[in-house]
Amino acid sequence: MHLLNLMKYCKEQKSTSMYFSEQSIRKPGTEHNSGYMVPLRSTQIGLRPTSAICGTLCRLIQIAWRIKMKKHLCSIIILFFSFILSAQNNITLSSDQHMIYLGVIDKTTPVYIIRKDTEGLISTIKEYYCYIGEEKAGPYDSFYYPIFFPDGKTLAYTAEIDGKDYVIAGKEKAGPYEDSYSLTFSPDGKTLAYTAKIDGKRYVIAGKEKAGPYDKCDDLTFSPDGKTLAYTAKIDGKWYVIAGKEKAGPYENEDIGYFLIFSPDGKTLAYTAEIDGKWYVIAGKEKAGPYEGSYLLTFSPDGKTLAYTAKIDGEWQSILMYEGNEYIGSICNNSIIYFSNNQIFIE
Repeated sequence: MHLLNLMKYCKEQKSTSMYFSEQSIRKPGTEHNSGYMVPLRSTQIGLRPTSAICGTLCRLIQIAWRIKMKKHLCSIIILFFSFILSAQNNITLSSDQHMIYLGVIDKTTPVYIIRKDTEGLISTIKEYYCYIGEEKAGPYDSFYYPIFFPDGKTLAYTAEIDGKDYVIAGKEKAGPYEDSYSLTFSPDGKTLAYTAKIDGKRYVIAGKEKAGPYDKCDDLTFSPDGKTLAYTAKIDGKWYVIAGKEKAGPYENEDIGYFLIFSPDGKTLAYTAEIDGKWYVIAGKEKAGPYEGSYLLTFSPDGKTLAYTAKIDGEWQSILMYEGNEYIGSICNNSIIYFSNNQIFIE
């Protein structure tokens, strides 16, 4: 009853009306989702800045004090903030706005990309905006590859501005580049790596370091400890696997990068490679094959055994590279199982 009286009193006092307005959003990105999904609701209430919220709360407290509802102040405050929490993720899109990406920081702060379409004389002009809570960045000509730092607190992405690409991570911006992609973080979140095109050549950029130039480069993969970055690079028409300052190859096919994988301890890098028309599985200094094809590389938890699928005589078989030998076998439920000398071994 006291609450109804308070609401009636608020309605009668113009100076105490709550200020909530429709809040539009705007634009871009890929459809890849990171982190937690934030629900969109059909209501049209959006929150104004925190200062307005605090002002409204202060007025409510003053009103309650005047009409002798002091003992109900706690309930009023709880009710007020419950209303805020229920409305803070509500947004309204106009007909020319499109939600294209959603994520969340710390399970509370929504991250979203909005694209706004404006009809020009001969085409549709697209603008992209990135929202992190109440902060807005943009407009951008295009937006791609959004990823979160491993701790989930910072967003990184590529944005196109006036025909040039920039890599944006939090409040930092690198570029301009002719294009950039393959954004990836080291497991400890200390290094952001990506590829960038500069003066017609491609480079791999990791933190403040730059490697290249290459004809092409891709498939960036960090070791578990974050100390080594592996990738594939095309140099003078041939493909190589590069890990830190080491280089292996040349190989014939760019598909080598599809299965770059480090062992859990980071001491071994494994991949598939085509040599003279045949496929091989290479793990460190060991090479297994030739095969008609190979894929699905998986290390055992201790990093000493590699399992993969290989095509032999037209059939795909499960193969185990164990103690320098090849067996029919697999890694299953953290156990190694293989067939040798008419016996099945499980370790």
